[in-house]
Amino acid sequence: MTLAGGPIGPSKKARINATADRALAEIQLSKPSEAEFRDVLAVYKKLCRWTRYVTQFGPEPGKQGCIVPDHLLAEYGITKEAAA
Repeated sequence: MTLAGGPIGPSKKARINATADRALAEIQLSKPSEAEFRDVLAVYKKLCRWTRYVTQFGPEPGKQGCIVPDHLLAEYGITKEAAA
């Protein structure tokens, strides 16, 4: 790999990969609680608008990458297929 400053050596690649791995782990650890999902789903059901906090709650139901638990979608009468 080459950037403006020249080629990146193996140790730099390892540091970049480690930083990316830590960032990904933080995102995965910060998955919203069921109560937070319920708040977002209540608004979605009422207004048909998904939250602007997509980085925390993921894409809306029916979109690739949706992270809302299936049992919560069912609780609100939302199916992944119907929402698409």
